Amino acid sequence: MKKIFTILLASMLLLSSCAISSTIDRNVSRRPSWITETYLSQTTIKYIITSRGADEDESYRIACNAFVDSLTNYLSISEKTAEYRESLIDTLAIQDYGIYNTTRYLEPTDDGVRGYFLFTADREKVNDRLKVKESNVESATFEIGKLISTADTYYKNNKDCKAFSSLIDAYIISRKNNILNKNIGLDDLLARCVSILDKTKIAVSDFNGEELSCLIGVTRQVGLFPPSVLDSKIKISYSSFNPEMKTYLETERIILSSKLESYKFEPKNKSVYANGVLLIEVDIDESLYKLEKLGYIDALKKLEKANKCYLLSYNTLSDFRGKTIKLDVYENDLNEIPLSLIDVSNIVDVLEGLGAVVTVDELKSEYKKTSSIDNGLYDYQITFKNEVTEKLDELRFVVRTAGSIEVADLQKRSVVYVSDPFETVANGETPEIALKNAFNSFALKGIFLLKENF
Repeated sequence: MKKIFTILLASMLLLSSCAISSTIDRNVSRRPSWITETYLSQTTIKYIITSRGADEDESYRIACNAFVDSLTNYLSISEKTAEYRESLIDTLAIQDYGIYNTTRYLEPTDDGVRGYFLFTADREKVNDRLKVKESNVESATFEIGKLISTADTYYKNNKDCKAFSSLIDAYIISRKNNILNKNIGLDDLLARCVSILDKTKIAVSDFNGEELSCLIGVTRQVGLFPPSVLDSKIKISYSSFNPEMKTYLETERIILSSKLESYKFEPKNKSVYANGVLLIEVDIDESLYKLEKLGYIDALKKLEKANKCYLLSYNTLSDFRGKTIKLDVYENDLNEIPLSLIDVSNIVDVLEGLGAVVTVDELKSEYKKTSSIDNGLYDYQITFKNEVTEKLDELRFVVRTAGSIEVADLQKRSVVYVSDPFETVANGETPEIALKNAFNSFALKGIFLLKENF
């Protein structure tokens, strides 16, 4: 039995749910004999770990961490690492393998203490686990071989993304079972994954910064004539608006068909932020999620660093760019919205974010069934038709407001867009604040619909 457990554990026996603290040898003239003496037993295994810390507790924690890490590698029980580490620190025991910190010896140092920690383990339980490990390693080695063979086939067929996914699955199996064999060990498999990412190049052409469209291709950078990578998984991110007119990062995922050398990208979400960046990268998120879930953060970070991306700044085309806008609002009901409650500056800010030049001389609220189309200095007139304002709860001051938005081209004197009816609900500390919040949410949602459809 290799003495791989060069780590420490605090000793504590759990008997009938009662913890017994380990013996501490202090202030002896020389180190106790158990530190150096040969220890043979048919029923137990002896492990001694040495560590240094500011005090006894820190020294013990350092020893426990080292011991559990060694135990994890030795017995291939990575899924239990956190549980065993916590148990050993808190209870001085790992019950599954009859491991206990039975005694410890402390020596003072200039900056703290040096601790010697004696751990004993049940030999039969450890040997049983080693047999399980041996069987698991044999089965894991066979499975890893199949995955590597699959990855090689994908790579020969220029399907690098699929080869990458197969190698990640092989890496996970290898890491779970602590496989050290050449070509199927952790370092070798991770190096192959990094190599695939390093050789992958994203090419972008025919970029239209106003419409945010472009052609995307993926190649493997080898030889004089780099081959196209087939069935590539690509992630495209860009800034967009949600219905509350707040910006967020929109993400689209595509797979380049094996029949296509390039893909024509046009954003599905038309509510694109007027000025921003377009980020195009190889989509390895599925593999990264697997690694993160298992706690393999070191591998995850290495792959993230190796992944290629293409970054473009853009300035989208807006139908409102350079156009002056007149705002108008009216109701059909007797529930008039006081103009003082309308946050005009917020609406103007959003419209300007879409590229409009907004001029507001006067915002009028009128009682009429149809809106008039003004002429004059403006290019467009945006009218919020607030048809219903209803107080839902007098105590909490909740208001529902509903209606639609209309856009008129003042030069052509015609309506060019009318939205479907929509509503918003808001609350406030007072009826006035609730009414204000409801209408302004209504206005912003209307602009969102405007940007998507007009």
